[in-house]
Amino acid sequence: MKARIRVLQIFNPLSIKPLTWFSLIIRIVTSSKWNHNAIEVTTETGEKFILESIGKGVIYTPYAKWLKKGSRTVLPLYVPNSQIELSVIESMTGKPYGFWDIARIAKYIIQTRWLGHTKSWHSKAYQNKGYICSEVVCELLGLNTKKLWLPGDFVYLPNVVIGQEFST
Repeated sequence: MKARIRVLQIFNPLSIKPLTWFSLIIRIVTSSKWNHNAIEVTTETGEKFILESIGKGVIYTPYAKWLKKGSRTVLPLYVPNSQIELSVIESMTGKPYGFWDIARIAKYIIQTRWLGHTKSWHSKAYQNKGYICSEVVCELLGLNTKKLWLPGDFVYLPNVVIGQEFST
């Protein structure tokens, strides 16, 4: 069975919750308004859920429950021909979160953007042991994962249609 997917760029506002401080750090380091990505999945039967990588790993949450789960601003992005087999989406569920990737991203950004060095995002010795939010999006859209995709980058995909921003 196939499912239609769309990318969600997410902005978590600052609050007293520690996670929102981590979101702020991501926005500062990446120079972006957006600090997270998720995938909205709609099955052929009309069921909707969100697939995302958070500290627990790659999880899916029913859409209605996800909408009530927090205060955030969401920008939906429609990518042409973005249908995928539901089995591929299901195979991503339960994969671990890429905690090591966070350190690699910070190092990469500091070296390339701040110090002007040219380095590859993936070293030959690196083997993916987990997924961060943008890697889940890349995997499902079939994008080159050797390039570093940050949460705010998907708006620049060719032929992407930017939806109406909304808040939860």
